[in-house]
Amino acid sequence: MQHSLVTCAYVFCLLESDVSFLDASVSDASESLGQVSFSGDSDYVDDEDKRSSPEPELSLRDYQMEVAKPALEGKNIIICLPTGSGKTRVAVYIAKHHLDKKREEEKTGKVIVLVNKVPLVEQHFRKEFHPYLKHHYRVAKLSGESQLKISFPGVVQNNDVIICTAQILENALLNADSDPEEGVRLAAFSLIVIDECHHTQKEGVYNNIMRRYLKEKRQNKKQSKSRLPQPQILGLTASPGVGGAKKPSKAEEHILKICANLDADRIMTVKEHAKQLSNQVKEPYKKFEIADDKQQDPFKEKLISIMTEIQSYCKFNPSCEFGSQTYEQWIVQEEKKAAKEKNRKERVCAEHLKKYNDALQINDTIRMIDSYEHLKSFYQEEKNKKMAVNEEEDEPLQLKLEETDKFLIDLFYGKEKLLKELASKEQYENEKLAKLRRTLMVEFSKTFEPRGIIFTKTRQSAYALYQWIKENPKFEDLGVKAHYLIGAGHNSEFKPMTQNEQKEVIEKFRRGEVNLLIATTVAEEGLDIKECNIVIRYGLVTNEIAMVQ
Repeated sequence: MQHSLVTCAYVFCLLESDVSFLDASVSDASESLGQVSFSGDSDYVDDEDKRSSPEPELSLRDYQMEVAKPALEGKNIIICLPTGSGKTRVAVYIAKHHLDKKREEEKTGKVIVLVNKVPLVEQHFRKEFHPYLKHHYRVAKLSGESQLKISFPGVVQNNDVIICTAQILENALLNADSDPEEGVRLAAFSLIVIDECHHTQKEGVYNNIMRRYLKEKRQNKKQSKSRLPQPQILGLTASPGVGGAKKPSKAEEHILKICANLDADRIMTVKEHAKQLSNQVKEPYKKFEIADDKQQDPFKEKLISIMTEIQSYCKFNPSCEFGSQTYEQWIVQEEKKAAKEKNRKERVCAEHLKKYNDALQINDTIRMIDSYEHLKSFYQEEKNKKMAVNEEEDEPLQLKLEETDKFLIDLFYGKEKLLKELASKEQYENEKLAKLRRTLMVEFSKTFEPRGIIFTKTRQSAYALYQWIKENPKFEDLGVKAHYLIGAGHNSEFKPMTQNEQKEVIEKFRRGEVNLLIATTVAEEGLDIKECNIVIRYGLVTNEIAMVQ
């Protein structure tokens, strides 16, 4: 299949045969230890399992062997290979070579594979590490989905390869500080594989783990005796990124920092066998679609008019543009400041202004009706909060509203009818959606078995786009079967998906029961769906790593 890529100022569309995506950030430090599976879904691989599933041959292409060589010699390196070129297969090969060598030397070898997204635990286990290692070594996978109390030290002790989210290891390292029996030390492992290792920076969980490693390394240099054994480090990435740098020197500084954080001797890229790599991973075709702003947008004008009234009421005078991220940052700061100063009027006004600013952003990205529904839902909740219940008659009673609440609620409901009327006028509909509709119609018409992903900024826009596609009969006639894929974290006002729900959607996408995913940007890294042949980045201008992914 030809790799092709369509790009645009607002709609970025990418066609390629190997695409990585996934959602479910695990950066929440409170993630609990849960879900554990072992080779063959039992603690150990038995004879029946060995007979029922033949061992696949584990071999590397020349370009893969080229980047693996220093790691096979025991050195700390970062392997930088593009999406679809088999980075994880290289990691499996290095892990097996490492464990084989330890076994020959009659030493204990133990590998831990760290990922930063929950679905990657299942993918790496099912597609790579388990099939190739189960006949030789015990492989376990862990993620934080359930609340089951599982002994992580026990899992580490009883298995040779452990695949888990990085937060689980971080929690276990923290536990070991207070109770060695309840946690683990880095010295328990002889090889640590860090997937998507470009995240090893700042206060990320990968960097927290590597800070411990580097601290122990410094301590070892000071001691001639009783040195702690240290694991080999293997980082995997499609691109280390440049950290937003605009000058080559700053980009180089960022890359060197990533290397230092991972204690890596070097970044391995393909040079000698570059032609073989280019034949394996075709350059995608890119195309940009530019959507003009609406010439008339009375719905937006009415929202701005309401916001101006609120600003006048509480004497706010911002210099930033309505509907911008700058405005959002300003209003969040005003809300915090008012809360700290116990200025209720300004705090409540700031909260409502943020909702209107959200509505402007939704109107700019999706449909006017989605923006209207966002505000309607918020004000319905506000009204419900102000109601009490007469216990004798079981009827709601209107509480006496404070002046600010009454002003804001009356202001919205005084304009609600007009907002709803404007939101239903098709002549003012979003030009970006029209471009997206045409792009999808073309791409799903010209491909025999189309499989695509739309990346969008927020969970709310992912769900709204899903509803828009679902409500459009032309998409159904074309055979578009859409579903949304959003995060499992609770860091958003929008209800998250559970990890089981994510897993089900991903499996349906693999089987073709769903052929169009609408996903948030956290889904840019990790999951490999080779059948995917179109990616649309809807209204996203992100970093160089996202482009490579």
